[in-house]
Amino acid sequence: MDELVEKLSDLGNEANKLFASGFYKEAEKKYLEIMSILQKSKKIDSYIVSKSVLGLLLSAIKSQNFERAITIWVKHSANSIFAVGISGLENAQTSVQDMFVYDFICAYLHSVSAGKAQVSAKAVNLYMSRVCEHALEVKDKNVMRLALSNWKQHLKEVFDHSIPHGSATELIKYEKKFGEVVPLATIDFPKLSAWQKPDDFREMSKFIDIDENKLKTIGLVFHDKAVRKAK
Repeated sequence: MDELVEKLSDLGNEANKLFASGFYKEAEKKYLEIMSILQKSKKIDSYIVSKSVLGLLLSAIKSQNFERAITIWVKHSANSIFAVGISGLENAQTSVQDMFVYDFICAYLHSVSAGKAQVSAKAVNLYMSRVCEHALEVKDKNVMRLALSNWKQHLKEVFDHSIPHGSATELIKYEKKFGEVVPLATIDFPKLSAWQKPDDFREMSKFIDIDENKLKTIGLVFHDKAVRKAK
C-alpha cells in the first residue's frame, strides 16, 4: 500500500500544479483519476481521499461549478468515497494547512448555498473566526488579509450587501486584532499543501475498507438545489 500511496501522492502533486496554473478542469480530472485508482484497489486511504476531495472542491469552485462543489460537499451518499474524503477533512486526516483551506471552502459554500441568511452568516462567522485565529497565531499576514476580505465578501453575499451589525461583530473584532483595515478583493483561497504523507500520520482506521458494491461510481449525480448566484 505504501507504494500505491507514493504513486498517488505524485499524481496529487501533478494535480496541484495544474490547479495552481489555472487548469482547473484538468486538475479535476487528475484528482478523480486518483480516487478511481484508489477505489479499484479496494483499500481506501483516508489521507489520499481527503486530499483528492479538497482538490475537487476547489477545482469546482474555481470553474464556477458551484452545484458540483455543493454536491461533493454535502449531497453525496453516506457510502460514497466522497463521504470518506469529507469525513477525513473534518477529522484532521490532512495537513493543518489543508484543514484551514477546507474552512475557507466551507465558509464560501455556506455563503452561496440557499438557506436562511442568519444561519448562513453564523456558519460563515464560525469558519472564518477559526481561520483568523490560526492566522494570527502563526503570524501569517497574507492569509489574514485573504480571510478578512473573503469574510466581508461572504457576509455581503449572504445579506445582499446590507450586513446587520450583529452579524459583523466577529469580523470587526478580528480586523481590530489584526490592526489593519483590509480592502475587499476577489474571493480566493490559500495555496494547497504538497502531497506528502507524514511518517507519524494516524489513520482514522488504518485503511478504510469499503464494499465495492456499496461505493457509488466516481461520476457525480446532481440534484436540483437553489444556489444564491454565481460569483
